[in-house]
Amino acid sequence: MSTNKLLLWLQGSSLAVAVLMIAWGAIVLHRQAVTSWFSASAAIWMVLLLASALWLLRGSFTALAATGLTSAVVGRLFSTLQIGASASGSGASPSDLLLQVETGPGIYGYGYLGLLLGMLLLSQFILLAIDAVRSSKDERELLAQTWALTFVRLCVGLMFEPHFVGHIFAGPHQFGIYTQYFAGLGLPLPVAQLVLAGTVEVIAAIGLSLGLCTRIIACLGAIYLFLTMLLGGHFSIGYVWILPDGGYEFGMFWAIITAVFIVRGGGRISVDNLIRQIQFFERRPELRTAYLLFK
Repeated sequence: MSTNKLLLWLQGSSLAVAVLMIAWGAIVLHRQAVTSWFSASAAIWMVLLLASALWLLRGSFTALAATGLTSAVVGRLFSTLQIGASASGSGASPSDLLLQVETGPGIYGYGYLGLLLGMLLLSQFILLAIDAVRSSKDERELLAQTWALTFVRLCVGLMFEPHFVGHIFAGPHQFGIYTQYFAGLGLPLPVAQLVLAGTVEVIAAIGLSLGLCTRIIACLGAIYLFLTMLLGGHFSIGYVWILPDGGYEFGMFWAIITAVFIVRGGGRISVDNLIRQIQFFERRPELRTAYLLFK
């Protein structure tokens, strides 16, 4: 099977799995006693998943990143977070509060479907990278580095997803528990702080995954991650992340990797670069025809 045929098969399979996830999610929303908050956010993200999966058929990296982000959100909503529960956790320790909202039970088996879609998307990314590197012998090393950094940027962006889903999209139970958690850390105005944190995480996830306003958002994300380590008391806990309540090892590593893209920017494979090309061609329309002919 040729690379193009395999890529088309993977794209079609991704769409099929995405439709299956959406159909299963719709059944859950119809049959189970979920809150209106959860129902609305899940419905919005399922629509976005369908749109991005259809867009994926065109073979765009931006569509690939968008499908990865939306599928991760939908999978997170239905597989690991409690559905239809009421907030309760007064007097519980921070670790106990987080266990209530991070460990499910969710819909059994749904996470495996999301994992399957993630593997299909990763396979497409690898094929696109291999095809790009093979197509240009003169720039092979540069292209390999570009795709490698794009993969890192995509992963760094998607790592924000589990956080913002629980903070602002999962419903009143999770929101109430996280509010108690933020209050337990001694943060003023915990509700406002939680909304602010979730908003920054959404912006960081979208910007880094797609490569949109990359430098500004990377700066925002890196500062945010440093502040979470500081305000969350992780520096006083110690370095190793596996310590009780978590040391600052992981958070600082994540912040440093994010900060790389303040200098690097989105690179060639990003929405930023696409915008630059459009602006350039608008100033030099005679070059647009030449570009399209030799694209």
